[in-house]
Amino acid sequence: YLLQAIVYKAPYDNPVSLKFSHQLSKIRVKLEGDKANDVSKVSIESYTTCVHTNGTMNSSENNDEIRMYRVDNTNIYEANVVPGKKIEKFKVNNGDWVKLSNPVTPVAGSYHEITITVNLQTTDIDLSSGNATISEDGNYRITGNNSGKGLEINIPGSDWGTVLRSTIVLDNTTLESINMAETGYAGAAYVTFIIKGDVTVSKGIIAKCGGEIRIEG
Repeated sequence: YLLQAIVYKAPYDNPVSLKFSHQLSKIRVKLEGDKANDVSKVSIESYTTCVHTNGTMNSSENNDEIRMYRVDNTNIYEANVVPGKKIEKFKVNNGDWVKLSNPVTPVAGSYHEITITVNLQTTDIDLSSGNATISEDGNYRITGNNSGKGLEINIPGSDWGTVLRSTIVLDNTTLESINMAETGYAGAAYVTFIIKGDVTVSKGIIAKCGGEIRIEG
């Protein structure tokens, strides 16, 4: 870390008051979204080293990945960085680099907060237009308000032991029921429901033929 205090025309025969100021900048990343809790690593790209002369920062050309510090098991990550070097990219866990829609140029002695939404890549289904059916593995997002309509989760194929594995985000939706009905012999559905916002399923979830239901807030 680097602090600097400057006193002009300091007397040699009296005490000198030193007022230090921060020479680095802090970047704070807040994670939101369905999968924020699944993130264990956040990185940004900036200068990884710097040098100084008498507390005055000199630029560096060592541009690389900086792994951020997680704050007290929250979804907040922080890193001290060299000011003036624009932060343009980030990545979560070991994924690909993603460009920020609004790059940040750090200023010495300041902190800059970036909010990143981490969601599943989903197929969106709007229940407002009627009943919906899911019969393939994948990630889905259910929206729309229609208390008279429901969601059918059908197990594909007809082979013994056929299963369906899906993650379904119920996003501020109202529906009548979720019917997990097999279409083959003894198939099973393994489904994780992620509840987002206000969700009402008036007649509940009807499960058949084994499988597993997991509900996450």
